[in-house]
Amino acid sequence: MVTALASSSSSSRTSTTRRGPYYTSTLSLKLFLHCAQVADTCGYESISYEFFTQAFILYEDEISTDSKSQVQMLLQIIGALIQCIKTHPISSSSNSSTKDKASLKENFDVLVTKTTKYAAKLLKKTDQCRMVSYCAHLFWPVGREKEQEKKNKTKEQDDTNTTGSCHTEQTWFITSDGNRVLECCQRSIKIADSMNQSSSSSSSHSSVSQLVLFIDLLEKVFLYILYMPLS
Repeated sequence: MVTALASSSSSSRTSTTRRGPYYTSTLSLKLFLHCAQVADTCGYESISYEFFTQAFILYEDEISTDSKSQVQMLLQIIGALIQCIKTHPISSSSNSSTKDKASLKENFDVLVTKTTKYAAKLLKKTDQCRMVSYCAHLFWPVGREKEQEKKNKTKEQDDTNTTGSCHTEQTWFITSDGNRVLECCQRSIKIADSMNQSSSSSSSHSSVSQLVLFIDLLEKVFLYILYMPLS
């Protein structure tokens, strides 16, 4: 099925359309990502991995020459991976076999590492900085929904404080790795800092762009400090 979809998308790219080749390439990549998410939701992790692999091949072959499309598609890839990672929390009460966990973790590690490399190889340093910082979420997906979870847990703790202690289980995911989160944040900061050296000192626009990047990175670092459980 994956091969059929790949050959179908290839034939559609070779045909001349008014929308151009990038439209069909990005559409095919989005379809692969959507199929990967559906397969993962249905419990077919190996098929999901194949769909992601085909999406990466399409990205390398067809999208790697256009920087704007690269950023847009990387956002799609990161979003799809995060949604799949969130369906695989790890807890002490998990009944999954160690072999299955190891295989699943290995597949996700390959996909996440490759995505991070794509982000680090973008043409513009601004895009590099932002996308590498987004890749940190792949190693620990936290977001606004975690804020609501934190509020709910705090409220539950306040309600049960008078009757006894309340046990709160920390959520770990299949790709959870605090060290990799730190590496992504540090690399983003290094890229943002290097912009000052590569650009001319008289460019006020580059200085403003660099300041915005630092503010965005600071916000992400605070997010992880607040909502990432300590190992």
